[in-house]
Amino acid sequence: MFRRRPVLRWVVLFQVSMLATMPIQFLLFQPFLRAHGVPFALIGVLTVPVELVGAGGALISGRLVRRVGVHAVGAVAMAGVVGGLLLLAGVDHVGAMVGFVGAAIARGLLFPAIGAYINDRVPSDVRATVLSVTPFGTALVFAVMASVAGVVGDESLRLAFGGTAVGTLLVSGGLLWMWRRAHLADPHGAVVAGSDEAEVASGD
Repeated sequence: MFRRRPVLRWVVLFQVSMLATMPIQFLLFQPFLRAHGVPFALIGVLTVPVELVGAGGALISGRLVRRVGVHAVGAVAMAGVVGGLLLLAGVDHVGAMVGFVGAAIARGLLFPAIGAYINDRVPSDVRATVLSVTPFGTALVFAVMASVAGVVGDESLRLAFGGTAVGTLLVSGGLLWMWRRAHLADPHGAVVAGSDEAEVASGD
């Protein structure tokens, strides 16, 4: 399936590359706040709004895809993650935690959109197999990213944020470009007739 359908290969790789930024969120959130004097008791409290705004992004994902197209949402999401990480790398103040919020919103926007895109382009008899590739790839990437983030973050949190931002821009940006290129060559694929995604695909 992935050999015959480059559009699926690139969208899955793009999704995995964006998921690779999540270890930064759950591993370095606490050290960041502690480094800026936030009491340990408040860290769990501050986690709640970050997760809620991420969920809020997911709620508006479908509406945004219908308005601007799935690739534009992918670009916005990547910009949100990279921008959030650059803020954390460049501003030595607790207020830079807004970068975590921006990244959470960006990921919330992206993943429902990609899930729908893949779901509409895969026949039902192989859908479970195709969709299982993302968790598998994510687990492999997480193992690497979590280790690297921990080691680098122990030396310099700002370096860990900045390095991840640059890596995300280069890797995810390249994969997004390849995905869009493959989409233009195979714009409809196995899109389910009459779905919202089919309407978006025809004009994206």
